Amino acid sequence: HVGPAWYRREIDIPAHWEGGHLELFIERTKPSRLWLDGVPVGGPLLSVYTPHRHALGAPAPGRHVLVLCVDNAFPLPVSGHALSEATQTNWNGLLGRVELRRTPLFGISSARVSLLSDGPSARVEFRLRLPAGVACSGTLVARLEPCLPAADGAGSAATATSVPCALEQAFALADLPADGAGRVELPLPRGFAAWDEYNPALWTLSLRLQGAAGLYPLSDYTSLVTGLRDFRREGSRLLSAGRRVFLRGKHDCCAFPLTGHPPMDEVFWDAYFATCREYGLNHVRFHSWTPPAAAFASADRAGIFLLPELPFWGVLPDPAQPGLEAYLEQEGRGILDTYGNHPSFCLFSLGNETGGRREVLASLVARLRAHDPRPLFASGTNAFFNSPGEQPGDDFWVTMRTRPGPAGRTRASYSHADLPLGHIETEGPGTRHDFSASAEGFTLPLIGHETGQYQFYPDYDEIPLYTGVLEARNLEQYAESLRRAGLWEQRHAFFRAAGALALRCYREDIEAAFRTPGWSGFQLLDLQDYPGQGTALIGVLNVFMRSKGLISPSDWRRFCSDTVPLLRMDRHVWESGSLLSAELQLAHHGPAPLVGAVLEWRLLGSSGAVLLQGTTAPLDLAQGALHSLGHLSLPLPSLTFASRCELELTLSGTGRSNSWPLWVFPPATPVPPPAPGLLVSRILDSDTLAALDAGARVLLFPAHSSLPNSLAPLFMTDFWCYPMFKRVCDQYALPPSPGTMGLLIDPAHPALASFPTGESSDWQWWHLVMAGRPMILDEAPACLRPLVQVIDNFDRNHRLGLVFECRVGRGSLLVCSIDPDRIASRPEGSCLL
Repeated sequence: HVGPAWYRREIDIPAHWEGGHLELFIERTKPSRLWLDGVPVGGPLLSVYTPHRHALGAPAPGRHVLVLCVDNAFPLPVSGHALSEATQTNWNGLLGRVELRRTPLFGISSARVSLLSDGPSARVEFRLRLPAGVACSGTLVARLEPCLPAADGAGSAATATSVPCALEQAFALADLPADGAGRVELPLPRGFAAWDEYNPALWTLSLRLQGAAGLYPLSDYTSLVTGLRDFRREGSRLLSAGRRVFLRGKHDCCAFPLTGHPPMDEVFWDAYFATCREYGLNHVRFHSWTPPAAAFASADRAGIFLLPELPFWGVLPDPAQPGLEAYLEQEGRGILDTYGNHPSFCLFSLGNETGGRREVLASLVARLRAHDPRPLFASGTNAFFNSPGEQPGDDFWVTMRTRPGPAGRTRASYSHADLPLGHIETEGPGTRHDFSASAEGFTLPLIGHETGQYQFYPDYDEIPLYTGVLEARNLEQYAESLRRAGLWEQRHAFFRAAGALALRCYREDIEAAFRTPGWSGFQLLDLQDYPGQGTALIGVLNVFMRSKGLISPSDWRRFCSDTVPLLRMDRHVWESGSLLSAELQLAHHGPAPLVGAVLEWRLLGSSGAVLLQGTTAPLDLAQGALHSLGHLSLPLPSLTFASRCELELTLSGTGRSNSWPLWVFPPATPVPPPAPGLLVSRILDSDTLAALDAGARVLLFPAHSSLPNSLAPLFMTDFWCYPMFKRVCDQYALPPSPGTMGLLIDPAHPALASFPTGESSDWQWWHLVMAGRPMILDEAPACLRPLVQVIDNFDRNHRLGLVFECRVGRGSLLVCSIDPDRIASRPEGSCLL
């Protein structure tokens, strides 16, 4: 429903509530207005991310009528996923807690807790509601005590340090200034450790007010669960509780298809953050939105660093929205006041891909920081990406590039509307690339923006899971298109093969970030799919945060965790008998330094047998750094056949391991002459057709100039989704992406008997794919299935082939649209030929 929704409720105010202040509290809603007994109560409340508190004053005891209007069509100067139909939907109504509350006319208005590293001590700032011009007497007692785990071990985080007793401090009301604001400081005990991903210790802060203001008695009590966080910037690095932090994050686009809105209960968010932890993540960025209190409370317990954002995706100032800046400042203050005591609220951004005038954004950041300096601030996530540069006043920088060109890239994937493409597509397969050039000359902590965006093929078996307010009509449409193309029976094979390639690309992108000295992290787009904005199936999990069955959490954590063994080598393809040269590294961002760390390495053959093995010398390794542990020079076996090997690294005594595939090929040799009875041709001319009609066997390498009905090569799976970025490319008159999703290979086919391959694209195919042109075979007989098939995107559903065979007349035709001249000098190309 788009437009006003009306609610009416009769209420009975009890006699013992007389003399108190009443408010209607709505935890989350859209612009709302309230009437009490037909009289308007103030103006409309417009916040989209903080509770609406309609002040009713002090109505007399007895029966009253409340009328509430909520209008999700009210014109607000917001953008992004706050009101988007693309993800959370433009829902209407009331979410979370809806309460009629009574508070004393005079009492505790607000409280804020923060950690002072000097000491250390906890600072508690408070504000009281007091009668104007009246002297006060009495005390406010602040008490801080550690939370204890629930009896069943759930619902609260155990502290890692033993705190012997609660901390308490009194404040004399006679010392209050006129505005009712005061503060106390509580010295913390010896052995105190701040809240952190490894120590999500929580405390209960309680404030008890007892006294008088002239003739008015003062009596009030409030409490809240908080944490004492020390999350800060130190030069170009982020620190938490004194440890260097590497943010392993996901982006959340507010996609909740069962409800159409963010869940408001901690049970959901406990499971959500547990899944993040299961996949090695410690950070979540909320794209242009701020989650509810339940999310912050769950993240507090899980030790997850959160980055909420304002409802903003645009430019400041915006002449079309003159009230935008004032609205964003008010919303930002409200977010800080509402959620700022949660220790997981570590970072805050003005919004997604912000632009405009830098000084305007910097001024807004400065005003919000002055209001509450506890989180780290940025003027936007991926701000000014078309003219990148450090923004004055920012504490960190999340960006997809630091400067134009390849030297500024902070991830390995880009759309064809944001050229140049990343290193996976442009530099060939290897494990040496990092983003050091991107960081050179900059001073802020750098975090890769929306890392990945490698598209997975749809899992059409997911359609029945849409049992809530949204239906999977997009997937249904794509499924029907696949049926019309005659490829429906290949959907599961496409899903497996494209998924395997997407995972290889994700792994290389993530490891490149870990290989970058001084890097501060990455934010995936995403660990999960989100079906809005053109259907972005970019997650290893589906939109419901369930595994797609393509990789286990333990295998994902081999390359995405706080401590990751790394291998730097120039290439994945090696010649038989050559010397493999590689550097051994360890990215260590765990809780403590490593003493006597040893890497065990093993070279495994195709059968899993150990060919070579060894260990590095023991080293003491600092926390929060990338460490080099030695160099490998391994003589590879002299083979007369091609083989796949594996180089495995294990951090001794920890179970932390990682491994990389190697392909060992015999050296490239001149292409042998065709066997008797075999005709090799570069064109399907009349002579070739005549030979086929006579029963010949023909191997055809069609010249690319003769293939107008074909596509340009693309090794990676398509970026995000094809239709969305094709529209962007069309808008800017740019060539779109080829839009393909990798290879589906028949490894058992006799043509590939001597070529080591599985059913999906792997790194030994990179140069071969880049030398090919996928042929569009939509008009071929419906039964034709290429033995090296290129998977098309779900929107277009072409039948594509690099290598296929068929009968022509009495003859047999094998077609390979890979240019033999471009691959013959490479060992894998020579082997394929």
